Amino acid sequence: MKRRYKILLWVVAGFLGLLIVLAILVTQTKFLEKQINLTLKSMVEKEYPIRIAIEDISGSVLSGLKFSGITVDYTETGFEYRMLSIDTLTVSYSLADLWNKRWKLKYATISNPHFELRQTKEGRWLLPKFKKAGGLRKSGLFDFQIEDFKLMSGQIALITQKDSLQFESLNLHGGLIKDRRGWQAKIASGGLRYANDSLNVESLRTTFVIREKDIKLDSLSLASNWGDFVVKGDLELKAKPSFDLEVDAREVLLEDLSKLLLDVKLEGKVDLSGDVSGDLRSFGGKTLIDGIFFDRSLSKVKTEWTFRNRELEFKRIEGEIFKASLAGSGKLNIKTDPPSYSLKCRVKNLDLANIIQGDLHSNFTGYVDLTGQGFNDREMKMTMAVNLSRGELDIYDFDSTWGKLEVDFKSVYFHPGFSARYKHTSGIIAGNLEYDGIVDINGEVTFGDLTDFWEKTFLKEIAGRGKATVNVSGKTQDFDVAGNFQSDSAWVYQLYSADVSAGFDLKTFVTNQQGKVSVQFRKGEAWSIPYDSLLGQFTVDSLFVTIDTAYGGNQNAVLGFKGDLDATPQTQPLRIYDGSIVFEGIPLTTGDDTILVDIAKEGYLFKQSKLYNGKGSLSATGTISYEQDMSLKLEFDDLDIRPWQVLYLPDRVFQGNFSATAELKGNFSNPRITLDGNIDSLRYFDVNLGELAGRVSYRDSLLSAEELTLSSSDWKYIVNGYVPINLSFMDTTAQRLLERPQQINFKGNGNKFGVVHLFLPDVEYLKGDFHTEVDITGTPLKPQLNGTMAMQKGEMKLDQLKDPLTDLILDIRMQNDRILFDQFRAGSEGKALQKKGKRFFGLLSSSKSTRGSIRVGGEMQIRTFNNFRYDLTLTGRNFPFVYEYMDVAGLANFDLRIEGETPPAVTGTIAIKQLEYEEPFGSPVTLALAGQKAANPAALWDWDLTIEAPNNVWVRNTDMNAEFEAEVELFRIDGELIAYGIATAMPGKGGFSLAGKDFRIESGQILFENPEKIDPTLDFLIAAPIYEATEAVEYGTGTGQDVLLRVTGTLSAPEISTPEGSEYSKEQVLEMLVLQSQTDSPQDQDSPFQEKALASLGASMGSQIVQKFAYGLGVETFYLRPAAGKGFDIAESELTVGGYLTRELYWQYSSKFSANPNLALQYRLNRNLFLEGKKDSYNLYHVGLNWRWEF
Repeated sequence: MKRRYKILLWVVAGFLGLLIVLAILVTQTKFLEKQINLTLKSMVEKEYPIRIAIEDISGSVLSGLKFSGITVDYTETGFEYRMLSIDTLTVSYSLADLWNKRWKLKYATISNPHFELRQTKEGRWLLPKFKKAGGLRKSGLFDFQIEDFKLMSGQIALITQKDSLQFESLNLHGGLIKDRRGWQAKIASGGLRYANDSLNVESLRTTFVIREKDIKLDSLSLASNWGDFVVKGDLELKAKPSFDLEVDAREVLLEDLSKLLLDVKLEGKVDLSGDVSGDLRSFGGKTLIDGIFFDRSLSKVKTEWTFRNRELEFKRIEGEIFKASLAGSGKLNIKTDPPSYSLKCRVKNLDLANIIQGDLHSNFTGYVDLTGQGFNDREMKMTMAVNLSRGELDIYDFDSTWGKLEVDFKSVYFHPGFSARYKHTSGIIAGNLEYDGIVDINGEVTFGDLTDFWEKTFLKEIAGRGKATVNVSGKTQDFDVAGNFQSDSAWVYQLYSADVSAGFDLKTFVTNQQGKVSVQFRKGEAWSIPYDSLLGQFTVDSLFVTIDTAYGGNQNAVLGFKGDLDATPQTQPLRIYDGSIVFEGIPLTTGDDTILVDIAKEGYLFKQSKLYNGKGSLSATGTISYEQDMSLKLEFDDLDIRPWQVLYLPDRVFQGNFSATAELKGNFSNPRITLDGNIDSLRYFDVNLGELAGRVSYRDSLLSAEELTLSSSDWKYIVNGYVPINLSFMDTTAQRLLERPQQINFKGNGNKFGVVHLFLPDVEYLKGDFHTEVDITGTPLKPQLNGTMAMQKGEMKLDQLKDPLTDLILDIRMQNDRILFDQFRAGSEGKALQKKGKRFFGLLSSSKSTRGSIRVGGEMQIRTFNNFRYDLTLTGRNFPFVYEYMDVAGLANFDLRIEGETPPAVTGTIAIKQLEYEEPFGSPVTLALAGQKAANPAALWDWDLTIEAPNNVWVRNTDMNAEFEAEVELFRIDGELIAYGIATAMPGKGGFSLAGKDFRIESGQILFENPEKIDPTLDFLIAAPIYEATEAVEYGTGTGQDVLLRVTGTLSAPEISTPEGSEYSKEQVLEMLVLQSQTDSPQDQDSPFQEKALASLGASMGSQIVQKFAYGLGVETFYLRPAAGKGFDIAESELTVGGYLTRELYWQYSSKFSANPNLALQYRLNRNLFLEGKKDSYNLYHVGLNWRWEF
């Protein structure tokens, strides 16, 4: 063998032997394990506080090894513990990769690893701090790659000072890379189990990178029995581990998940998506939540939250919570037991039943400030402060509500001041409501407009306003109700009141009502009938209601009754007894009878009903349905018609006694009536019309009459035909007479037309033989008349004149819408003038009575039934008149026209031939007539009259005796009299009385110029010899000096003054008038005009002093006359006193203080004739017979 071959053989043999020895060392000894352990010790233990040991190595060095019994211990002094133990680690590799320093494993399988991580008291995790990668020699842990990595049956334990987390059955399958950038792992599949709390992760997939103490999760997908999770983000394993993750979780069981959190208890099942960051003790994020939280619904809830110190704070919450839209913020404190929470938010359509899971439903929209604790039936308590807009609570609507309430699963408590508003209604309530227990709630409600509750209560038509207080107490399931209601304006159906009060106190309201109800309606209308009060007291015993008392009344009627109603059977009997009605003074009573009415589902059945009015009665039997259909039989017996007339013809006044039988059918809106009867002693206003008898019927808005006869001792009228009229019971405010055709035939004859003054108020009566027949067609509002009316030897009395018109001949034709006065003439004999005995009338006709005549001609046109167009002439010649109410008489000619529509205007001229006015100025009669106001001015006829009197206008009264000439325009406009003109006193034919003294009228005028009222202006110049010494008996003409006075002002406010240039002042005139006033003179006491005139001088007080002084002396006459031209010189003044010794014998004493006295005695034979004896100052004696003649 060549040498070179031998060398090669020995090299191969040596290499094989080396391999055999190496194989023996690796497989049959612990050489390899020791060498690896030594290497790891030299590489790792010097750099890090860990110790790695391998118990056994087997397998093929060329292709792969199996490491058994691997342990990793943390060796920091004082904190030693075993971090990792692995039963087996099987690896497969390529020797070429290793030879080339490519530390790549084809696969690595770890079986039964147990990883434990502990934390110090300070919170530091016991982990080695790895250095940055720098190659195999420079790094404590070299770079490597595992292409196929498996971890089977692993365990992980995280241990803190207070708690620990332990995961078991950890299985992973994926790849792992360790390089200079850190660790990279991709887990394709895996699973784990949280043994103590039954977490079973069925599927785990993840990709993450670890750089030093940072873990970056590209994705982490978990499918478990607690829910499915997808997590992305970063984890930082520092002394205080933190994280910043994106989470997408589905069907997460919160009760199981809370087991991972210390002292946290959650319930529910939710879907989560969002981000979370922080550490295990303080973290937060933004999350979108769907699902169930503590049995409450959450839908698309967006939250921004933080968790710290076991308190979950929601900085923002927005979404659907408890099936209601919600936006706000809140807190959840899970460290308390039970958990507490708070929420400030705006809600929309919140139903409390979705929170407390009971039967108390709501619809809240608005602001809610909620605090509470617990979420289950046993622990939950909530306090809410709300400010809500339109919504509902149970069966009650509201537009807004605000206040505080407490809610739990047992009750709701409304704090005092809890308020609500519904449209125009506001209320305040307070109290407690237990769902199954006791209720005690007090409320006060102010109703601004009750129409807001139409169709919301058993009252279908209601309006007005009011205030109510209510107390609900007792058992919730069968509570008691008490309270009252007040209103100053309420309307129910057609019942209106300006003052309503009601009280109620009902026990066991739900099952068996027991208690009292009282109602008071005041100042209102019931079905358009006014009333002053409607009162009722009721006792409720379940479905049996006793009417303890019912009362109603107005200015026309008073109603009262008792009764009872049994609502138990289907047909409910109503009994009314002890009833009475007083209408317009006419009493109607039930007497000893009882009104029996059955209330059925179809309507009312009147089995027995009768009312008495003392001598008359009304009875009814039949039915009235709820649809207001009627089928009644009525019987009237001697019944007063007044109440019926007021209902149907309120502008007329009829009286009489009505007896009839009638049938009433149809309905309230359109009744059908058939009636046979009579009215005895029928009166229209104050006119006795006699007896009305016949048959009338009403149907389809037509009232028909058949031989309807009105008869008395003075006349007889017969009516046949029909009139369109509305007799609806419901439409009481509508126009009764209808604008439809009518047909009436009217016949009449007699000797007295008793109703004339009802149509012509100024006519007191009209009597005489008459006959009339008229056909009335057209419509009630615009009638057409065809016929005649004639009267012979009639007599007509005008209200304001004492003498009637006699020998009246009347002939009137009616043609369609025209009333033609073919003949109307009468005369007046002036008998009242003869009785007055006036001298100047006697001079005009010395032996014959004054007789005048009057004629009327023309026509009237009918526009409507109460509106005519007048075209009449009224002529009078030598017409004597004596006014009925004042002392005024005269004789005149007049030519007047009456023209225009109702009321017409009267124009023309009145020529006064003679006039005598004797009424005192300012008398009560004149004042009453001047201040009289017409009740209906618009109905009075307007005047435009010219009154002319060239002379013979005499004023003869206590104030004046003078003749005037006058021309005055007299107007009456809207009931107000206005006069313009002048009356001038005739020279030398007049006197004026003042303070018991007669003055001559030098000149004078009475001016009518006041447009407001008839109060003429005065302008008189009067004169009298005030200083003349008046003797008891005058035998010659006095020679006293005249004093001139001017009378101005008005008739109601006269004034006296001295004329310009007078030598006397007002004070001197006052002094002379007062001192010379005779206390026995009645004029200054009886005439208001003179009192006012003297008051203008200030004479009232002076005359009273003189009168009282005279009465103190016991005399009737006392006056002091100053000397002429010397003022008040007591030595030259004259004193006069006097008095009656008997009824006929009068004495008088006169004397100047510087002369002999005068003494006189008078004996009166009658008013105008007396004997007189006198001793004068010259001691002469006189005897005379005196005759006083006034003219």
